[in-house]
Amino acid sequence: MYDFKCFLLHSGVDEFPHLEADEMAEALAENVERTRWTGARSHILHPSSSDAIPMIHSAKNDGLDITVETRPHYLTLLAEEIPDGATRATWWTPSD
Repeated sequence: MYDFKCFLLHSGVDEFPHLEADEMAEALAENVERTRWTGARSHILHPSSSDAIPMIHSAKNDGLDITVETRPHYLTLLAEEIPDGATRATWWTPSD
């Protein structure tokens, strides 16, 4: 069993640097291919972009045992609408 966790923004911990978007795509591809190679189950937790969905959908169509779980705020908030430094963004509601 293996796992990895990565962020596209600062994680809040300097020893745990973020990935660039292309590195994240590469990591997700390595996860799908590792699942394909080993036949193991894979669970992707809290994706915050729909960009990953085609790759995951394709892998599931190929019969891979991949599941995905996210939370509504990861898919409904836009980074452009969150004020700088608003670390409570999961509870923040943009004004009209």
